[in-house]
Amino acid sequence: MKPLRIVRNEIPLAMKVVGIALLLMVPGLLIFRFHIVCTETVALAGICILIAVFVWTLKGFIIIDFKKGIILEGHQIFGLRLSATRSHFTGVEKIYVNYIGGGLMTYSDDDDVQPYAPIYKAFLKTLEGDKFCIAQYRNKDRVMGRVKDLNKILNVEVYDNSITVRDEFYEE
Repeated sequence: MKPLRIVRNEIPLAMKVVGIALLLMVPGLLIFRFHIVCTETVALAGICILIAVFVWTLKGFIIIDFKKGIILEGHQIFGLRLSATRSHFTGVEKIYVNYIGGGLMTYSDDDDVQPYAPIYKAFLKTLEGDKFCIAQYRNKDRVMGRVKDLNKILNVEVYDNSITVRDEFYEE
């Protein structure tokens, strides 16, 4: 069987946009606000742009090689591996989905309780007990879609532990 490659975004899109905007503001402020144009400013602008490109292309990856019994987990920039940790495994036990984080926000007008900032994470657990995050989104449907796609290949049990606070309050 060909090694299975899972790529996941490590940094949410909103954080990427804000981070890059802040990075690009530094040389912009120096040039336009303070009228400082010199080789150091140009070099700083180049470094900020390079860091912004790195932030934009940073992704995490997991490679599962069933023949060798190895799982590689690490990060990549421009599709090039920066680092990877190697774990040996004999098989995959299960995939499970958890509801992480968030909280409750109460509106005083109608005493409505709403969860905010939910995060759903899917994990792959090996028979040795090692756990690997294979998906992370704010939308449960996206996580479950990713899990279903992976489960077509892995064919293991899927556990949904992600009952949300909202589900508990609105159960009928």
